[in-house]
Amino acid sequence: ATLSLRSSAKGCQAMAAESVTFWSTSDWLILTLAPWLVFMVAGFPFAAASIHFQNNSWPLWHLGGITMAAYGSRNMINAFVASRGPWLAAPITLACASLLIPAGMWPDSEPVVLMALF
Repeated sequence: ATLSLRSSAKGCQAMAAESVTFWSTSDWLILTLAPWLVFMVAGFPFAAASIHFQNNSWPLWHLGGITMAAYGSRNMINAFVASRGPWLAAPITLACASLLIPAGMWPDSEPVVLMALF
């Protein structure tokens, strides 16, 4: 039994030594591009929205409130979609995307912009 334990330990060490590789280009792209895309999707619109709010003399606390409500409801919406099935994600996404159309038509209306940010 001792001989088999030693041989399996040597086998594990050999496998560990063989599995050490350098990161590929795709690994680096995932580590650098993915966080940048997350920032562009989640962070940049809210930074641009604050400038838009200031240019229109709208109170920034309205932007903060809608941002808090949007991120606060995210867990409940995710749990709802997970409990009902992933097929529900497409209609919710279409409904949310349709809220962007009025904001493109009336960018100087605070309620419309807040609705699009939610």
